[in-house]
Amino acid sequence: MNPTPKSTQDSLKKAKAPKNYKYPNSVNLFKFTHMVLSRQKERRISHKDIGQILNFKPSDCSHWKQGAKNIKAVHDLNKIAESLNVDNSLIYDMAAGELSYEEASFEWLETQNILELPEMLAEIPRHQLVNSHKKILDFVAQLHQKADFTTPPLFLPEIIRFFPFISIQPDEGLYTLTRRDRVRSRYRIRYRQDNLNPQTRLAIAKDLARVLLEYERSRYPDLDEYSDSTIGYELLLFTSELLCPKFLLNQELSNINPKLNLITEISKLFWVPKCLANYQLRGLLHEKFIFGKTFHTNTTQQYNHNVTTTNS
Repeated sequence: MNPTPKSTQDSLKKAKAPKNYKYPNSVNLFKFTHMVLSRQKERRISHKDIGQILNFKPSDCSHWKQGAKNIKAVHDLNKIAESLNVDNSLIYDMAAGELSYEEASFEWLETQNILELPEMLAEIPRHQLVNSHKKILDFVAQLHQKADFTTPPLFLPEIIRFFPFISIQPDEGLYTLTRRDRVRSRYRIRYRQDNLNPQTRLAIAKDLARVLLEYERSRYPDLDEYSDSTIGYELLLFTSELLCPKFLLNQELSNINPKLNLITEISKLFWVPKCLANYQLRGLLHEKFIFGKTFHTNTTQQYNHNVTTTNS
């Protein structure tokens, strides 16, 4: 993982204005397949490369790209997911129109960042990582305390209001999920007005994290100095604990019907992408398995403990 990765939004090409396709969901699926293959193979991808996944002739692949062929059969969707090595639910959601191309691409890229995390962490001295981890958790805990956050989901405006130099606003002309602007000492985070979905919420949280942990870090002396080696992990830790904190996840698990898909239910409850729900659940279960408990306690208790420790 690049220690100072560009915003996921910056890595996505700006979407063109929508056309009147017969099967728009299939067009998004084609674009997504092309994007993933291009990144995996690191070369120019032809229609033949994509068509081979479903044993399509060139004419069939062209119809798929132009939205004249509907890709919805379960075995076709499974083939695409297997070929791209992505979670089946991501492909299903795109085919059903529940995820746009931009949303699916964002979630896939975030998943890649998570998968690259172990390699990045292995290069950071343990004492530096532990210290950075604690500082970020304390910072997030104080935000939760100020917002009196005890029930999911977290409403981001309730957090952003604590930072007068940051504003958030919808933009009906925006084709990426979010865009961050800076005018002098003020920052503006714009997001797509049509649908404030889990992917957009995570994109906003990432933009917020970049402003606080990179550009304006000097405002918060309790945080360590900026480090290229830890910033990637800090951004992920900040956003994941801000939107889906483990202390609340631990409480809410007992309320979820075990017959339902756990990741899907967590995603709905906390209003976060499935990749983030999966990441937080794995982290929580790992803590319980290794240590027999979770170290992410109620934020109010954690905040009060931090204040007491600081004062003493």
